[in-house]
Amino acid sequence: MATTTNTLTPVIFEQESVRILRDEHFSLANPICKVGLIFENCIMVLFYAKNTESEHMKAIWKAVAVQIFGVVFAACNLIDEKKVAQAFSELGDNPNSPYHWAKLQQIPFILVYRKGLPQACFNGDRTVEVLLNYALTLACNSTYKEFNQLGYGMQAENRLETVGYKHYDKSPLMTSTEFKGNNPIRGYDPNIQNVTKGSAEEKKLEEEFEKEAKAEGQAGTTAQPTGTTAQPTGATAQSTGTTGQQTGTTGQQTGTTGQSTGTTGQSTGTTGQSTGTTTRNQTTSAGSVGNKKEEVKL
Repeated sequence: MATTTNTLTPVIFEQESVRILRDEHFSLANPICKVGLIFENCIMVLFYAKNTESEHMKAIWKAVAVQIFGVVFAACNLIDEKKVAQAFSELGDNPNSPYHWAKLQQIPFILVYRKGLPQACFNGDRTVEVLLNYALTLACNSTYKEFNQLGYGMQAENRLETVGYKHYDKSPLMTSTEFKGNNPIRGYDPNIQNVTKGSAEEKKLEEEFEKEAKAEGQAGTTAQPTGTTAQPTGATAQSTGTTGQQTGTTGQQTGTTGQSTGTTGQSTGTTGQSTGTTTRNQTTSAGSVGNKKEEVKL
């Protein structure tokens, strides 16, 4: 199945309603706050990138900006203004900075500037009406501050994923002779193409991997039949007991044929009975039968 990507017409801001911010509009040389602005006005800034969520947010931003006055609406493309993006990223490495809370952790995001410094991050619902009311009633209030971000991450433009990657869960190789062509360390099959997350192709590949894993698991249990070899041994003992039973019967027959010498035949039959008894308890019944027959004969 082919992967499709939504194509959106980029939102173009009108310069009279939304001011476009560039690297030169930020105080990048200020060691205390590189993400500050060179303007003193109360400014609400939308920081965005080139993805669908950003385009949706730009459309809302534009709709708010054309309806409001008194508050300056601005926007900054972090993909194009790389120095600004780097300055926000560096805030994450400096927990002691008073502007650590404004570090780059989500895109898009909205900051409120007053006197050239970030004073608040907008964490409310991203609707035209909400942003209008926020801008008019709270954003430019001189006592308002909100030093935290509740948003994280960034929307991916597609759901592609690499399939078949496996973590290396074996013992580290200690000598060069342990490196074999049929035992790759990476464990990734380059012949498998990328698939879309949640697609039929992904499900099919996962089923194939499960079958391979089961096959490997079954191969590891081939030693199990070895434990059953003791069963025929028991059968052999049973057969041995039967042989003893037959031996007792032979002695019984010997005693029967010795009619002329009754004592000898009885003795011989008794010997056969004893032989059957010493092999296994099962021969006792056979030896007893021989004994009864001797009693009838005598």
